Amino acid sequence: MDLYNAFLETKYKIELNKTSIEDFKNAFRKEIKINLNPDYNHIKNNGSEIAKIDQTVLTTQDLLDHLNENLTSMNVLRDNLDNNIIEDYLSELIANTVLDLEVKHYNLEITDLALLKMIKENKNFQDENGNFQRVKHM
Repeated sequence: MDLYNAFLETKYKIELNKTSIEDFKNAFRKEIKINLNPDYNHIKNNGSEIAKIDQTVLTTQDLLDHLNENLTSMNVLRDNLDNNIIEDYLSELIANTVLDLEVKHYNLEITDLALLKMIKENKNFQDENGNFQRVKHM
């Protein structure tokens, strides 16, 4: 995996906008001071460029969406704001974006039938007898 990561680093030019990252973090700091129960929706977002992977631009809105989708608690963010949590989630967003670019570059796709088969064979969706249970995790 290290060799593949090194390959991707040479294949893609990744630029970070450190000013936008700091502005984003400061917006969270401000929201935390104002509101004891902060909400993502109150974070001012100007959609500025936070990172660029070749010609693909990631904005502060992309990062905010990624946080909304993946962060379980605003408290986790608040408690770790000075421990690079924003940078960690940005790294994850960049990694996901690079993966999407690789999938697009190699024209990789999965058919509905193949996806259905993978889901049915996933033990997380099977009962104790190995039978697929559609509603097991709903």
